[in-house]
Amino acid sequence: MNYAEARQRKSDKRWDWTTKNGRVWPTGYCAGWIVWTPELAARVSLPLAVLQAEQTKEQPYRAKYHTDGHESREDAERCFYEYSLDHLKTVTMARHRVPCVFPGCAEWTQTALESPGMGGLFPLVELCAEHCTRAAVERIHPFGGGLRLIHS
Repeated sequence: MNYAEARQRKSDKRWDWTTKNGRVWPTGYCAGWIVWTPELAARVSLPLAVLQAEQTKEQPYRAKYHTDGHESREDAERCFYEYSLDHLKTVTMARHRVPCVFPGCAEWTQTALESPGMGGLFPLVELCAEHCTRAAVERIHPFGGGLRLIHS
């Protein structure tokens, strides 16, 4: 199991969003920007072209990646919250329709937003076409401290 939460570094007492599974490593924007080389690709057993293609998708967020940590647990949690919002993906639920979860909306939908990877802070938020936005997810799931995720 993977246990994700903000953890304080022993070295400088700063905070990162991390995942723990035997060892602890920073994830999300706290992981820093990686420049993929053939040697690094070989270490993670993935084709360099695949890693570079994924990283191309991350270019708009490059400035948000960092390794300098945060002043507080809450700052690290907010960093992961922002990471999750920035990486929302639209999902089509082809086999069923559900009510939109936006407050006051009576529409039925087959679409949802989710934040994939690392357990996902927003696993599936069912929203109609009008409300299928980052702003709607922020309203439904406002930031709150004490974030912890457990995922496989």
